[in-house]
Amino acid sequence: MRTRTAPCWPPLNAPWTLEPKGLWSVNRLNYFLGTPVRHGGWSPDRHLRLFPKGAAIFNARLVHEGMEATQAGAVVRPLDGRLHHHSYPDLSGYLQRMNRYTSLQAEELLQGKGARPSLALARMLADPPLTFLKMYVLRRGFMDGGLGLNLALLSASSTFWKYAKWWHRSWMARAANRARLALAKRTPGSSREPRARAAPHPLRGAQLGGGQPVFPAGGDALKRRFAGVERTCSPGRP
Repeated sequence: MRTRTAPCWPPLNAPWTLEPKGLWSVNRLNYFLGTPVRHGGWSPDRHLRLFPKGAAIFNARLVHEGMEATQAGAVVRPLDGRLHHHSYPDLSGYLQRMNRYTSLQAEELLQGKGARPSLALARMLADPPLTFLKMYVLRRGFMDGGLGLNLALLSASSTFWKYAKWWHRSWMARAANRARLALAKRTPGSSREPRARAAPHPLRGAQLGGGQPVFPAGGDALKRRFAGVERTCSPGRP
């Protein structure tokens, strides 16, 4: 079977300019394990790459950040040819990058949507199969053969770990918030009402008058108990 090869740009031996001046996008041909990927949402893959100085800036995304025009409504013209992008030469590099990207995506979800463990759990279960169907069937990833099948499965796995990490971070954030509230209730000056003190003992702190204990009102039982007790010391002297 004959393979169609996209035209490449000639070597740039001298500076050159694009006319008219403005913003230009480049179509990338992505490679996975040394094989070009032409379906499954990996192609076409246009990105803004050529522009006058100050006409574009990086966006604020943590993952797959790219260039965007500084002026709203600016025209971006497509440039002929393709940029061969060897982003994943081996599987171990892909898995390492997937781990880093899913952590950053989970952080984006936590910052944008907050700590929502229930929603994260639902998306963790529902989105991976949808990602596989979208990439392998709707975007015709099956036309890339076994490579397309592997990419669809890896993309579904990446989706699972993205929401699993969001669920874990949401659960940890909720637990930390509960711990802070519990600690605030125990600290002095909180809104919690002070605990009522127990009533003092009837004889604790009683004044001595004439060498005899002063009984509270209604203390007949105590008087009978102390009746007949010989006083062995006088007030103010041992």
